[in-house]
Amino acid sequence: MPSQIEQQFVIKLTEAQPGLFAFILTLLPDRHAARDVLQETNVTLWEKADEFEPGTSFGAWASRIARFKVLSHFRDQGRDRHTFDEAALDRVANIAERSTEQVQDRLDALAECFKALSPEQQSLVNQRYHQEQSPTAIGEMLGQSSNRIRQSLFRIRLALMKCVEGKTALVQS
Repeated sequence: MPSQIEQQFVIKLTEAQPGLFAFILTLLPDRHAARDVLQETNVTLWEKADEFEPGTSFGAWASRIARFKVLSHFRDQGRDRHTFDEAALDRVANIAERSTEQVQDRLDALAECFKALSPEQQSLVNQRYHQEQSPTAIGEMLGQSSNRIRQSLFRIRLALMKCVEGKTALVQS
């Protein structure tokens, strides 16, 4: 049975997959090659799991390892005249890493802001965006007009946007 530390690592690794794949795709636009590099990155992350420092950004750590895997892929493909030189790849990777961290900060802030909504507002957002129900269907279920549902969703989105902007402004300063 895996230890609690291993379980937490697997959770972090699993949660990081979409962002990590997006990061690799930024550097390596061939989806098949990017998937291969993601798998190689995952193996290396697992092998180096004991080097990860809890409390630090898992995404940043994983992205650094992915960057080295992409560089390795380009070195292996060095005969291809369409590959970047290492300096250009580093510039793109630095921009992509900052972008990935900013997106993760915004997602974390959104999760906090969502928890601050009332249960009714959370339910409305879940019905609309997770269950993909139309405003008309939600309105019929709640005995309200579709326009009222749309207006409520607009206000909720606006409140979430302001909350996220406020929280991310604090993180960036």
